[in-house]
Amino acid sequence: MLDPRSLIGPSARRRAALAVTMWVFGLATTVLLIGMWGRTVSADQAAIAEGTQAVVEAEVIANRVEDWVADGVGASSGAERSEVADALADIGDTPQAHQAVTTIVEQAVAVAFAEPGSSAAIDVHTAMAPLGPVIGDRLRDSGVPAPQEEVDAAIARMPDLVLSSGVDSGLSGAATRAHGLLTRVVVVSGFVLLLAGGLAVALAEDRLRTLRTLAIRIAVSALTFAVVLRVGAWALDPQGGRSPVAAGGAVLLRSNGLLLPLLAAANLGAAFLITTAVRRRRSSTNGLHTA
Repeated sequence: MLDPRSLIGPSARRRAALAVTMWVFGLATTVLLIGMWGRTVSADQAAIAEGTQAVVEAEVIANRVEDWVADGVGASSGAERSEVADALADIGDTPQAHQAVTTIVEQAVAVAFAEPGSSAAIDVHTAMAPLGPVIGDRLRDSGVPAPQEEVDAAIARMPDLVLSSGVDSGLSGAATRAHGLLTRVVVVSGFVLLLAGGLAVALAEDRLRTLRTLAIRIAVSALTFAVVLRVGAWALDPQGGRSPVAAGGAVLLRSNGLLLPLLAAANLGAAFLITTAVRRRRSSTNGLHTA
């Protein structure tokens, strides 16, 4: 019986195997770049804090603080809850409010970077304490009968947020878990990339040319990914202020922007060195033929 493989020559099978290997190499390159960038971002506490603050800045002040104070002051002073809420409608625009949110976000991010299984409490009332005089002034200017002691007492009654892996597995140690997962992604994809790249070089007729092609592929992929991240950050929040979530996403997409261009530059440098080696080999070969 005729073997179908006998109809395909060795060179054709080698080219087919090389094409598949190059495809695997390209796929591993994409996964490796995503993993490297994500791993770097997941370890960047400052970038995560900045992105988180952009997300929660408006929401925390507009919804949480006003509700807590309105309930506490309204219950102790007898004022209508709606009156208290109206007096505090723009409290989130004050410097004290921004500082309070910054303090809460820093504590929350620290919990995210803690070891999985650990627990910590976000000290909400201490972070909000500087807002007390501002809130009291706003209430009294609006005609709400709220002595400063009642305002301070309402802030002091704000509950701490206790976060642990058993109570809030979504936050506690989240960055640490993500960093560990992305580390495994980098290791596995890097191993596949080296394996596929080595096999591609072994299958190629001109190994130096193939090695140069692989280096250029990594460089182009890194530059493409860097451009995609920049365009994505701009698309999420073109002029700033579109929405808190968009602003936070844009901050993360713009973070660690030098990683990919540096990787691309390193591979382009390797490609240049390989090109120089190829030209020298050609020159020496031509010189032998001339002689």
